[in-house]
Amino acid sequence: MMGCSSFRQHLFLAFSLLSFCLLGLLLYDCNDFFEPNSDRTETTIGSVKEAIPKERTSVAEASPEIEAGNKKPVANAGQNQIVNEGQIVYLDGTSSQDPERENLLFQWRLLDKPSESQAELNNEAISTPSFLADKFGNYIIELVVSDGWSKSFPDNVKVEVLPSPRRKPVLTELIPEQAAFGRKIKVQLKGLLFNETTQVLFDGQLIDSSNINFKSSTHLEAIFDLQGISAGEYPIKVRNKLYVSMPITT
Repeated sequence: MMGCSSFRQHLFLAFSLLSFCLLGLLLYDCNDFFEPNSDRTETTIGSVKEAIPKERTSVAEASPEIEAGNKKPVANAGQNQIVNEGQIVYLDGTSSQDPERENLLFQWRLLDKPSESQAELNNEAISTPSFLADKFGNYIIELVVSDGWSKSFPDNVKVEVLPSPRRKPVLTELIPEQAAFGRKIKVQLKGLLFNETTQVLFDGQLIDSSNINFKSSTHLEAIFDLQGISAGEYPIKVRNKLYVSMPITT
């Protein structure tokens, strides 16, 4: 009986030792399994390293350099636009792409606007922000996108805002100021707040639209037919719908 009891004790010790060795091997394999890669960080719990995936950063925090194995996304701020003063401008960055098809983070910035404009983007971190074009002139907006690791190169979009037809135009100069009567002449009209629908009045009479050439918001070109008109001074005005400028006499 004593011999049997001693054999059992030795067998139990051998089994315990074998179990301890197997546990050690298992822990060693776990260390290898959780070796960090390019997408993971690690923290140590006892003797086992626990893998924790990296969090995606904001556009501002993303590195401008291409990380190993990661390609830059491409920003697309959309097409240039021409709108009227007082309209809401809708921007579209949904054509931006990432080569690995990662979800993109957006960062818009209003780079330039008319000096008196108070325009601001309603949300700089979405794909389709908007703003109110409160003053006529040019607006330049920049878009940068990120996949959380790399930032794109910036892409700009231009929004040209035409003066509202409800604004009263201003006529400041006529070139030439004097003309020989009895023939047709071409006159350059300089001023502010002209648009493609601006009309020209000579001595209270509308000039035919086919004789008016819109150059810009500050420049019109008009052909006056002076045949049958006697010498004298005649007022010239411009108007946007019902809003008429002060006259200039020629």
